[in-house]
This record gives sequence, C-alpha cells and structure tokens, in this order.
Amino acid sequence: MPLFERAERLPFFLDACQITDLQNKQILDYGGNAGNILVDGLDYYNLQQSQYTCLDVDNDALNQGSKLYPHANWIKHNAFSPAYHQQGQHNCKFPFPDQTFDYIFGYSIHSHTTLEALLFDLTEMYRVCKPNGIIATTVVDADFCQHLWAKRVRDYGSAIDYKEIAATQTYNYFINNNVLTQTSRTNVDIKFFISIYNLNWLCSKLKSLNYNVKIAKDYAPFHQPMVIINK
Repeated sequence: MPLFERAERLPFFLDACQITDLQNKQILDYGGNAGNILVDGLDYYNLQQSQYTCLDVDNDALNQGSKLYPHANWIKHNAFSPAYHQQGQHNCKFPFPDQTFDYIFGYSIHSHTTLEALLFDLTEMYRVCKPNGIIATTVVDADFCQHLWAKRVRDYGSAIDYKEIAATQTYNYFINNNVLTQTSRTNVDIKFFISIYNLNWLCSKLKSLNYNVKIAKDYAPFHQPMVIINK
C-alpha cells in the first residue's frame, strides 16, 4: 500500500460530528496510514501525541508515522482488504479493550472494503468506543462517484457506464475499473476495489441494527459521505 499524501481530514470529521473539544479525548484513526488526523490535531487543535492511536494494515505507513511521532500509538491490524491486504484475516477484531476511545474516525477505508467488513468493523468500533462517544467513517455513493468519474476515465479508462452505478439501489463493488458486481469473489486479480452504497439503503440497514446513525454529505473536494454513529 502506498504512503498517501497528507490531506486535511480532522476538521472535516469535527465539523460533521459537531465536536468542539478534543481535550483529554482518546482518538482512534482507523486506517490512518502515516497519521493525517494526528498532523491536523497537532497543527490546529493542540492534540497531544498520546491521545492518538493509528490502526492500519500497512507496515511502511506505521513505521513512518512512528518515526515522526514516537509518542503516538501505532498499531498493526491484520485485517483482510480486497486490494491492499489480501493476506489479512477476515473479521479481524480490534486489539483494544472495550470502551477505550472517545472518537473513532475512518477516512476512505470502508470505501474499499466489502459490506460484510463494514458491518463487522462497526461492531468493533462500537465495542471499543466509550459511552457518549462518536464513530465516523466515510463511504462512497453514486453522487460522489460522479465527482471522480471524469478523472477515472481519463487516467484508467472504464467499460462501466456511470448510469449503471447511479442505478444502485443497495450496493455494488466496482473492481479494476471495469467490473460492477455485488460479490467480491471474482476470477480477476483485484488491484482496485471500491464499494458504492445507496445511502438511504445503508442508513436503513444500520438503523435496523439499532445504531443511532446519520449520514452527512459534504462534497467539498474529495470529501466522501460520512456515516456517523453516536453511542
């Protein structure tokens, strides 16, 4: 997995979740790479390194983060990812006790996992979140795909018509820029994988599982829709 360039994310989460104070709060950055959310917190919110934990599948990102910010917490996660960590474990539990974190954020992680992985991760996020804490993770819908479509076609080419994606009533997986399917089990070597959700369907699905959930849509440059759960 590449080391991704830093982009501001923490202000996006705080605004969407209506969080105004990070003092003495413990933050889990799920799939945090080399620490985008930590850098935002250090720059703008007086966040202390000890308040921040990154849980990620990529050793290179974790190593870079730990070198730059040795007093933060960098934890390897052996979870399966269709494109980024195919040797990982399905339904991989989070290595934390119950009620560890006040806020749990995940940016562009569940955009690239299956529905089953999203639902499992939410159970783990809920478990390790403190009472009255907040969980926020981004997903992709057809409207967001339209923002990226011209770029994807230009850079990679695509055999999928956007109208097929826009017609999604539940969810679909977009694989290697040319396969649209509801299963991640294909005969191709997966190099690119994105989950596309109908947000109304996803919200109803999560409410049926007794989550106190809402979905926020922004569409500032590269801001994906966000699933927000208040515990």
